[in-house]
Amino acid sequence: MFFHSKTKEISAAKLENRLRELEQRIHTGTSEIAGLKQMVSQLDSSLHQHQEKNHAKLDGLHTVIQKHDMALEDLLDEWSEKQSDDQEIRKRFRAYEQQETHLLQLFEAFQEQFSSLKRFAGSSDPSWSAQIALMEQALEEHRRLCGISVIQECGAAVNYDLYEIVEAIDTDDPNLDQTIADIYRFGYIYKGTVKKKAQAAAYRLTNKSCVNQASQCPQDDKGE
Repeated sequence: MFFHSKTKEISAAKLENRLRELEQRIHTGTSEIAGLKQMVSQLDSSLHQHQEKNHAKLDGLHTVIQKHDMALEDLLDEWSEKQSDDQEIRKRFRAYEQQETHLLQLFEAFQEQFSSLKRFAGSSDPSWSAQIALMEQALEEHRRLCGISVIQECGAAVNYDLYEIVEAIDTDDPNLDQTIADIYRFGYIYKGTVKKKAQAAAYRLTNKSCVNQASQCPQDDKGE
């Protein structure tokens, strides 16, 4: 009986110890669970804050994208308008170039007829020369305003940028050498550019070697 009661006391003590251990573990587990719950709560709060920040950033990005889209649409509209304006300007410029070409062709035809008239009047009816000279002065003013200069000056030095020499005329006068003798067909300069060279005849000194080396040329002996 003594041993049996002793065994029961030992078993009860063990059970009490286990119970206390279990209670301690439960307490510890409860504390850990409470800590985990707090951590989860903090994580939820942090996640919620991050989500709110991300939503705010997304809203901001969406607003920026909308602004960029609107700006891009404005640029595309402006570019389309500029292209339309550019096409209109090019169209007008081509029309202007064609009109300018036709006007220059008209001027060439008129000047050709006028030059022929001046040549004919000078050779057959001298009384017309004065009238034609007055007409030439009036025409020169209009040509100048249009940026046109006629190349038709006799006696000027030969300039191959302005004249196309189609004939050489011999001369003994060294002062006439390499000068324009006659204009066969007029030329003109338009806005600083030679549009058409004048066809002309130029003087050519026949005894140039004698002029350059006078001491070697034969001379008459006046003393004999």
